[in-house]
Amino acid sequence: MPIYDRQCACGWRRDDCYEQRADTLACPSCGAQTERIYAGRVNIIPDTFSTPLVDDNMARHTQVFYSRSERKAAMKKHGVRERVQHVEFNHSDKSPHTTRWY
Repeated sequence: MPIYDRQCACGWRRDDCYEQRADTLACPSCGAQTERIYAGRVNIIPDTFSTPLVDDNMARHTQVFYSRSERKAAMKKHGVRERVQHVEFNHSDKSPHTTRWY
């Protein structure tokens, strides 16, 4: 669902309104109709982990990674790649092995 901001001519502003349709909303401070503004927000996934990632399988010794780029460099060094990969089937995202699609 898109995120909208509401703004009034008097200076009142409300951020992060989840609206399914363009409803009219009166300003709580002056009572005038507010204007709906699309708020194109971007979510950025940080490179660092919130807690260190401990890996016992990639090398002979236990490794501790503090960022995704550090883990990716170690995987490249040891010749390891991610096991889960998206494989297209007959130009479709659906796989014949999936029993349910929600």
